[in-house]
Amino acid sequence: MEYITPRRKRKKRSKMWKELEEGINVQGERIAKCKHCSVVLSVHRDRGTSHLQRRLDRCVERPLGPMHEDDSDGDNFVFDMNELRKKLLVSL
Repeated sequence: MEYITPRRKRKKRSKMWKELEEGINVQGERIAKCKHCSVVLSVHRDRGTSHLQRRLDRCVERPLGPMHEDDSDGDNFVFDMNELRKKLLVSL
């Protein structure tokens, strides 16, 4: 008798999953649906996400600009050379 351990659900690390909805079609296959244009794409467990990313890059309904504006860890960093100089002088 074989014992099969259940697979643990892994966290999706790719940023593009914020713009796709994962689901299952009527044939029982895993799919991803674009939140912008509703295009349905195939998802395979043993394959990567490059084809999904390429499709998102070509999506005409997707807003222009960076893929995720919240990637800056909540900071809206703006480089200011004068501020850098001041901090450098204070640290010396």
